[in-house]
Amino acid sequence: MTSMSSSDQISYGPSGILEKAGLDLPAVAEWEPEQKELLVTAISTWALKQYVRLREEGAEFDIVDPRATTATEAAVGATAMLAAVRLETFELAMWQGLGQI
Repeated sequence: MTSMSSSDQISYGPSGILEKAGLDLPAVAEWEPEQKELLVTAISTWALKQYVRLREEGAEFDIVDPRATTATEAAVGATAMLAAVRLETFELAMWQGLGQI
């Protein structure tokens, strides 16, 4: 897959993130695909809920690091989140028009 922009920030890559979380990247790399999917789902769900909670409390910050995230990655992730909760882009646009968060 080609990206719409480049993110070459090695310090923001999986090894840096997992190291901060106390996980060993080589060990995780050897997990079964299903285990990796469960890890990504658990981390993504927790992070999204924390993001929303902090935004509701008045914080304003990017949900991802724009220096380490390509436009393609953001589009794929946003599309996957919408599909997971069965939310169409039309419904999202209507919700955004209500002025939420």
